[in-house]
Amino acid sequence: MKHDLACDSVGLRSEVAICRAWIRLACRPTKGIRGNANSYALKHAVEAWSAKAWEHAYISNGAFIAAAVAEGYRGAPAFKGSPNACFALRVVGA
Repeated sequence: MKHDLACDSVGLRSEVAICRAWIRLACRPTKGIRGNANSYALKHAVEAWSAKAWEHAYISNGAFIAAAVAEGYRGAPAFKGSPNACFALRVVGA
């Protein structure tokens, strides 16, 4: 049975917290929004990192977007109608 984490506020809060930790560790701001800094690709980087650190494997796209905005990164839709966002950040480690 598929579990919808969007309805699980504890699960979603956990995902956002993990994303925020990774963003603080691995990302730095850039002047402009970068197309390769998209939420879908970056959520997979967080999943790989969190699987090693806490054995937590799933991160939703929305959790990454919420975390990046909460950390103060500027973002914009990847393209019109896209659920993905691109951010003014670069990955420097993790």
